[in-house]
Amino acid sequence: MSRFTEMSSNDFDSLEILSCKINPVYYDYLLYIIDHSIIKEKNTSVTFANAHIINLAQVDKEFRNYVKEFDIIHSDGIGLYLAMRFLYPKSKKIKRMTGSDFYKELIPHSIKRNYSFYFLGDTDNTLNRIPLNIPDLKINGMNNGFGFNTDLVIDSINKSN
Repeated sequence: MSRFTEMSSNDFDSLEILSCKINPVYYDYLLYIIDHSIIKEKNTSVTFANAHIINLAQVDKEFRNYVKEFDIIHSDGIGLYLAMRFLYPKSKKIKRMTGSDFYKELIPHSIKRNYSFYFLGDTDNTLNRIPLNIPDLKINGMNNGFGFNTDLVIDSINKSN
C-alpha cells in the first residue's frame, strides 16, 4: 500500500539556493516518487542540479524558467552540498548525493520492476555501451544529444512507451 495518495511539487520540502528550489530528498524517496508516478501514470520531472546549473539560472531568465518547471530538483555534487550546509546549518535533511550515484540505486530498482528507459544525450558511442554493460535494463529508445530534431525526438519518446 502506498505511503501517499497523491503528490505535487508542494509535497517536497525545499531549500532555496539563489532563487532555485532544491529538494533534499534521499535516494529511497526518489525511488518511491518514481514508483508512485508510474503507478499513478503521473508525469513527474526530477533532475539533479549542480553549481553550474544554479549559476546559469541566475543569468539566463529563460533557462531559470525551465529549471522552475521541475517537480524535484536535487543537489548534485560538492559545491551545492557545501552551499546548503553553509546556508542551512541546522537542517538535518542535507546529505551529499549525486545523479551518478543515484543510478546505482535506480538501475537495479528499475530492472526488478521491469521499468523501461529512453536515453537522450551524450554520444552514440556512450549510448551504445549502456545495453552492453547493463543487458537486463529495458531500453525503449536512445538518441544522442547532438544535432537532433526536437520534434522527431519527442515523437520517438512518445512512441517508445
